[in-house]
Order: sequence, then structure tokens, then C-alpha cells
Amino acid sequence: MKRADVVVIGGGIVGCAAAYFLTRAGLQTVVVERDGIAGASSGSSMGHLITLYGPDEIYELSRRSLQLWKQIHREVGGFPLRENGCLWMGESEEDRPLLENMHAAVAGYGDEGVLIDQGELLKMEPALARDLIGGFFYPADAVTFPMQGAGALLGAAIEGGARVMHHCAVRQVRQSSTGAVEGVVTSSGTIETGTVVIAAGVWSPEITEMVGLPRAPIFPRRGDLAITMCQHQPIRH
Repeated sequence: MKRADVVVIGGGIVGCAAAYFLTRAGLQTVVVERDGIAGASSGSSMGHLITLYGPDEIYELSRRSLQLWKQIHREVGGFPLRENGCLWMGESEEDRPLLENMHAAVAGYGDEGVLIDQGELLKMEPALARDLIGGFFYPADAVTFPMQGAGALLGAAIEGGARVMHHCAVRQVRQSSTGAVEGVVTSSGTIETGTVVIAAGVWSPEITEMVGLPRAPIFPRRGDLAITMCQHQPIRH
């Protein structure tokens, strides 16, 4: 493709979501991905769709994101979404103020969440350790499988006319003398465009430097996720 309304750099969950909504808006969109779709952070995420309780902007963004995921699941489908809520557990009395603060924060937004005692916690999840003090349950959160979510979004975008360039590295973002974007030079050729969406995850700082902006303050960070074998008493939340 020689020309596009928008070039999305990055084929992770953010890039695929951007392509989906841009295509729905009637814009000719190209996704440029240096490796494979959802091949980096989006392929390693645990898939928790979780509401964060502060600051206010983060709450509004995460809450809206959760609503959009549920909407996309209804409209597009093609990926699992378990609306099973999120259960935060207290290990000792030192954790109780944290649980109470989370409950107060949610209530302050006019949202719903429930403080539960030890007995109620073990009714909800009988397989948990018996000495946990209680918890906080937020029913709106959900879990998805990120790679399938990205694939469903991108598939819907392709059906709407979006194009995808796999294993295609961005070499340069061409600009005019005034700094306006004119095109994206890739390892597979040049795409003329006036708009670029940077969705390259931890590689985004490289793109911002290409266009003369300060290096974006995005840094790789490793998270740890423990996955148990199948149990006769599964954890449901």
C-alpha cells in the first residue's frame, strides 16, 4: 500500500485496538508490525481487565477500558471474556487498611465494591488458605486472553479494510520542513500518510526520537505470574 490515512506502528493490543476504531471511523489504516501480532508484551500479559482506583484520570481510563472490552466482546466476539470480578485478599491484619482504602475509593466514585470477612471469603473461594483475614471484591473486573483479543480486533479491522504489514520494521518517519508527518519508511517500502499512531510498546521511545521528540519515558519491566496445575477445587475469581 502506497498511501494511507493513518499508519499504526505496532501490532500489540493497543495497535490492534487503534486499527479497529480507526477503521470503524472510515479511515484507511495500515498496521506496521516488526515481528508478529501480539508477539511482545501483549503475548505475555496475564489478561486481567482491572479497574485502578487512583488518581482520578487512571480510574476513568481503566473503567472506560473495561466497558469497551465488554462492548467489543458483544459486537465482535472471537475471544474469551470472563466477567468474574476481582477478589483482593488480605493475608494479615496489616492488610486490612489497604482493603478498606480500596473500598472507600470505589465508593467515592459512586461505584460498587464489597468488603468481605474471612467466612465470606472462604465461601466464595473454598480452596483458599484458611487463615486469610478477608478481602475486597470488585464485581465489574474481567479476564481475557490477550492474544485472541488482539487477533479479534485486528480481524475486525481487516474486514473493515485495514491492511497489515507483518515482519516489517519502521526505518524512518518522514517529515516536512515544518515537522508535519509525510510518510513512514519501512523495510518493505514507503507509505505516504499524514498521521501516525505510535503503539510500539517498549520500542516507542525509538519512534519518538525519529520525529525529533524527547525519548518517551517507557521502560521494559518484567512481571511475575504463578500458574498452578489444575486443582480439584478451582479458583473462580
